[in-house]
Amino acid sequence: MSASKTFTVSLEVLEEGSVTDATARLTIGSEDFVGVGKARRNPGDPNRPMIGDELAIARALVTLARKLGEKVDEGIAAYEGHVVHITCSTVLENGAAGLSAACKGWGWPPSGWPPPRR
Repeated sequence: MSASKTFTVSLEVLEEGSVTDATARLTIGSEDFVGVGKARRNPGDPNRPMIGDELAIARALVTLARKLGEKVDEGIAAYEGHVVHITCSTVLENGAAGLSAACKGWGWPPSGWPPPRR
């Protein structure tokens, strides 16, 4: 039986001078996950606010993903009865191959993964 689920990540970005802060929030069930990221513009760089936004958001999402990965580790460890480390660092270091290895046996990756680059 298949079921469709939707989760929403909210992003808040605050720019003050040459510093941009981003907060990413995700709620799953009754649990909240929060990741934060920061970007600082070098005084010698041109003022390109969107780049600062994107960098701060990317960092916030990576932090959020790591926290979610740690929660997954805890859940699997509780089930398996031993410590596991199926965290996002595996994915970040090894890309799609790391994700495939981390999630082997869970039906991942889906066919056609990774998507073609544009």
